[in-house]
Amino acid sequence: LVPVLYSLPSSVGALNITMGYSGKNNPSQIFVAKLFKMHTNALSRKGGSYVFYYKDVLDILTHPLVEPYANAHRLVRIIKENNYTFITHQKILELHPEPSSFFDLLFEKWINGSVAVLKNISALLIAIKDHFSNDNEEEKIAKAFVYGVFKVINKLINYYSKHHHIDNIDTLHSIYKQIIDLAEVSFEGEPLRGLQIMGVLESRVLDFETVIITSMNEGKFPAGKSQNSFIPYDVKRELGLPTFKEKDAIYTYHFYHLLQRAKNIYLIYNTENDGLDAGERSRFITQLEVEKKAQHNITFDIYNPDLPNTAYEPISVPKSDLVMERLKEIAVNGFSPSALTSYIRNPIEFYFQKILRIREVEEVEENIALNTLGTIIHETLKALYEPFIGKFISENDLSNCFKLLDDEVLKQFKLVYKEGEIKKGRNLLAFEVAKRNVSNFLKMELESVKNNEAIQIVALEQTFEREFVHPKLPFPVLIKGNVDRIERRDGKIRIIDYKTGKVEKASVVLKTWNGLTQEIKNDKIIQVLAYAFMFEKEAGGLPIEVGIISFKNLKSGFLPFGFKEEKDLDVIVTPQILNSYLEEIANLLAEIFDINIPFEEKI
Repeated sequence: LVPVLYSLPSSVGALNITMGYSGKNNPSQIFVAKLFKMHTNALSRKGGSYVFYYKDVLDILTHPLVEPYANAHRLVRIIKENNYTFITHQKILELHPEPSSFFDLLFEKWINGSVAVLKNISALLIAIKDHFSNDNEEEKIAKAFVYGVFKVINKLINYYSKHHHIDNIDTLHSIYKQIIDLAEVSFEGEPLRGLQIMGVLESRVLDFETVIITSMNEGKFPAGKSQNSFIPYDVKRELGLPTFKEKDAIYTYHFYHLLQRAKNIYLIYNTENDGLDAGERSRFITQLEVEKKAQHNITFDIYNPDLPNTAYEPISVPKSDLVMERLKEIAVNGFSPSALTSYIRNPIEFYFQKILRIREVEEVEENIALNTLGTIIHETLKALYEPFIGKFISENDLSNCFKLLDDEVLKQFKLVYKEGEIKKGRNLLAFEVAKRNVSNFLKMELESVKNNEAIQIVALEQTFEREFVHPKLPFPVLIKGNVDRIERRDGKIRIIDYKTGKVEKASVVLKTWNGLTQEIKNDKIIQVLAYAFMFEKEAGGLPIEVGIISFKNLKSGFLPFGFKEEKDLDVIVTPQILNSYLEEIANLLAEIFDINIPFEEKI
């Protein structure tokens, strides 16, 4: 029924559907199923407390029958932003200070027996029905679905009022599921004009000029040996009960009666004999062919779907005047190294994130994501090292850091992960990994200090910027970025970028400048050299080295950027290296600002 309704042309005016549509998957039944899931899960929590799981709560609050009327957008946002995984009944009410009777009904505790639960659902369905208007066609259909489920709930209230011995919510849920599967929703229209959509049995003793019968495959029409009965075929035949043969005879009678006075008949069947809803064509079609009457005119048409030659066309977005304006705005506010690498990775990704400013949807993190773990490690190191800015680090300083480590990691976890559960499962492992990573880093630093390396912290997690002017660019571009750590070490400036993932030495060694901005594997080099460019003036003429510390490859220590010309590896960022780098960045920016080059998706 549903595919037929979707494919009806707009020229179909009056429509009458007498086929019952299954009550199984309509929006109202899905809403009630989710309500059962939320409350049964909340009831089954250990310790007797009524605790909701966040996914169940969000499923209800974002359901199309609830969302427009519950006014709970703020509550949904709070749950997502604060990583509430399990929320008590009391907390739900606290987080939603604008009470409404509809909201209270949704989260009313199911602790007073099955009849109370059913009355609660019945009241919710009435409240949903009251939200609909009678003028809108879509809302009329939605109302029909709500009414179909409402009738089932009311039937259950009658049964449960008489039979008190079954008073378990799980049992009620399973009984409801069985009944709703058999329930049907009827759509009432104008029976005397327009298109009539009906089942075979509803067509009896009615005559039509044009008849369209779909699914004329054996096993569908006639239905064949499918029999929903506990009584075996042999017993039925012995006792004279109707079997599938009689059922076929009834359908045969209705089929021929339908065709008797019709002038245009369309019999549609699936010619494919494998796949979904497939099989051989109905015996009725073969009978019409074999017993063809003189006045019958039978034609066979086979329709094939029109398959496109290409499955997917990459997105291409031309640069309009507004896009160029936005690019100038970014150039004034600052291009970050990550913005440049996102363009190299996929220009469409850059377009969505930077031009359209589409952000990722905030979701609840049940398990700590890798980027969250990275943030926690960065922030912990910043907090531990902040007292040493401008000072040379001593062994004593690092020993104190070890003492503060556990408390600081826990503090950062709570700041970043908010209400999320830290002390269980994967999150506990992530917590221990964060502590281990920071501890190993401190050990590496301690080793350096013991080897008489003079380390002076210059800046931590600080934002730097510098204007980039080049003849290839239509206007100056501000290069701006956040640097994890800058230090003076043995007379050199060292700029460090922390990576929580694994980075190998090869990732920061460059052999040729050609194609630097063409391949995403060079993203780390582009990033660290941007930091060198931004800090060059503040370096006071001291030699600069830039590189990465990878927490999954700490045994390799500091991985410096190096330019390998023939056999020599140059790890100091010389003016020549910086000029060659800026030449490549100018080419990349010139491409971004070229109005004739569209943003094209990379596949």
